[in-house]
Amino acid sequence: MRPSRIRTLTILVATAFQALLLANLLLFEYGRDQGIYAVVGNAIVRGGAPYRDAWDFKPPAIFFLFAAARALFGGAHWGIRVLEASAWVTVPFCLARFVAQCGGKWLLGFVAGIVATYIEVRTEYWHTGQPESFGAVLLVWALTMVTRPRSDAIGRADTWRWLCAGALFGAAGLLKPPLGGGAVPLLGVWIAERRRRIGRALGPRALAEVTLATLAGMALPPLLVGAYFFRHGALGDLIDALFGFAPHYTSLGSGPARLPANLARAAWELLTCFSPMLAISPLVFTRVVPTEMRAQIGLESVVAVGVVPLLGVAVQGKFFPYHYEGCLPFACLCAVTVYAAIGARLLAHGVTRKAIFAALTAVVAGFLICGQYINPQAQFWDRMAMRGEAITHPSRRARLNDAMTSDADVRSAENERLSDWLRVATKPDAPVFVWGFEPVVYDTSGRPCASRYVYDVPQRVPWARDRACRMLKADLHENPPEVVAIEHEDRFPDVTGDTLDSAEAVAACDWLPQWLEANYFPEWDSIKFMVFRRAKPAM
Repeated sequence: MRPSRIRTLTILVATAFQALLLANLLLFEYGRDQGIYAVVGNAIVRGGAPYRDAWDFKPPAIFFLFAAARALFGGAHWGIRVLEASAWVTVPFCLARFVAQCGGKWLLGFVAGIVATYIEVRTEYWHTGQPESFGAVLLVWALTMVTRPRSDAIGRADTWRWLCAGALFGAAGLLKPPLGGGAVPLLGVWIAERRRRIGRALGPRALAEVTLATLAGMALPPLLVGAYFFRHGALGDLIDALFGFAPHYTSLGSGPARLPANLARAAWELLTCFSPMLAISPLVFTRVVPTEMRAQIGLESVVAVGVVPLLGVAVQGKFFPYHYEGCLPFACLCAVTVYAAIGARLLAHGVTRKAIFAALTAVVAGFLICGQYINPQAQFWDRMAMRGEAITHPSRRARLNDAMTSDADVRSAENERLSDWLRVATKPDAPVFVWGFEPVVYDTSGRPCASRYVYDVPQRVPWARDRACRMLKADLHENPPEVVAIEHEDRFPDVTGDTLDSAEAVAACDWLPQWLEANYFPEWDSIKFMVFRRAKPAM
């Protein structure tokens, strides 16, 4: 087969495959985290502010994305997926442009982007729609922004490029702080590369211009967000959540003594849990990828941007699959380069193109088949078939969606049962309160939370318990809920630091059991919820 035909076939198959992946992404429901983001995003649309009117401790950018999706598309779950798919469809083209500007073959970047999209979508509904899901795309855009065909001159265009790239890194940092850290090493690589090319150090003026432009760009998104919170009188709430609560949460799985082990674990999981085909690449990279080819994929720049998010995973000490997504496009580019280099060596040693094509097809199959899935009992291809069945057979849709979104301690059918009952038993504007970790109930029922605390983690962790309980008490006395639901079996020691569920942790706020008994009576219960209705005005 001629090389041109192989290239055309690869492009057509890869493009069709990405379209299939993103079509599946549009059908993903919310996981637990997306339920939080949706509730906080809804508060923004209604004129409120995160942290003050709807509490979480994630950085604010993800809430604004969910608010934008709600403003554009309403409350449907597919709204945020449209934004996510629109972002990820650009990744193959941006990586292709980046590699081409570095002097390499653009097809390497294009295929790497498709592989990254596949791994991203294969993590399924829970691990997509996350801050890292959008942050990874911003990093790819920033990397592409500051790379251009080789030239020695440094002009005003470079200053503007770095200003824009800095803004992208700043926005990524508002999604997850480590994602914004790659700007500094990337700028260092860019300056060093220019110095090697022209044979001397950059002039002080040129160096100052690009450095200041980068820093100004990085500062712009935080300044705009800070102005938003200042205007809404919620700047103190933001500071308290991000610099008061979040560092204690991070310390549950981290610390200087744990950092080496965490870093080793993070690197191992990145290279093995998504696909073992990624693990092969670093083992043979230096042996099979020639120096010239490394330069043609901008290896130094790729490492500069991709390693910082991995360090962030180690520092945070939380190893959920979505935490690695900021590294994925860059790890995939390195892996695809390894297999391309192996193919080139085989060709140079007289192996036929057909044999090489068959071997590369086997590699692709390895990426598609192997790797860790969110649900080992229902792998991605099985779930794709289930989504197709849900579309073509509406009568089975609820059962299939429940099967696909009930994972760990989450029971989607129970959440939906509670939401359905709230829509029937309460007025549309009636405040309700769920003592648990299922804020998605507020979103699906259309009922407002009676408190800023849309879930109960702040009341269950020792460093925030006393203050959060006092604030919750004030919220519920000011805005008494019509219904209170207490959740069972939501145990997550990585978050709360203990193995209690919400029902067992009701006494974390010493006033809560008595307040509940004095003002509410049991209505019904299930395997997930005990539901109480208000009997008389709250005391």
